[in-house]
Amino acid sequence: MLYTDDGDILTSAGVASGIDLCLHMIRSDHGTAVANAVARGTVVPPHREGGQAQYVHRPVPEPQVSSTGTARGWALNHLHRPLTLLELAKKKKSR
Repeated sequence: MLYTDDGDILTSAGVASGIDLCLHMIRSDHGTAVANAVARGTVVPPHREGGQAQYVHRPVPEPQVSSTGTARGWALNHLHRPLTLLELAKKKKSR
């Protein structure tokens, strides 16, 4: 999926899919003809299905010496549950 439209909340997976989302919004608000004209003007396809898999070798760099390394390392080991900003901030301070 390249983008998600959940009514009041819209989000995309990255830069190229952000363009797809913008065209979706134009298509929803102004119709297919306007969205197609914008797509032609920006030299992009008017609609992509987005069925291809996204491949990211390593989505988050390994923790190194940095101000957030400890918190990032901890977070990578706790991705099975929601993480709060407060928890991450506490891990940063505990260095």
